[in-house]
Amino acid sequence: RWSTARNWRYVVRAFEGGEDCGYVQKELPLTVGERGCAASHVRIWEHCARRADAAGPHAGALLVLEDDALPKVGFLARLRTALADLRAEAP
Repeated sequence: RWSTARNWRYVVRAFEGGEDCGYVQKELPLTVGERGCAASHVRIWEHCARRADAAGPHAGALLVLEDDALPKVGFLARLRTALADLRAEAP
């Protein structure tokens, strides 16, 4: 079984609302392959958190994709628009 309890310290820093963001810790039955995949996701989340800590309030955006992701035509333009919208909403 895989526990999401350790994710809490990262989730509360990354999601709007902090400790009140609605994150629910769970115990998940995973195969060996799924546990390996989940562990790699945890490592990248940890990397992102360290990067944000080092850069401070100006860390910028970070997009993490799966190794088999195949963005569709127009993805980059939509991403740029979304990021511009987010910057416009930033305090």
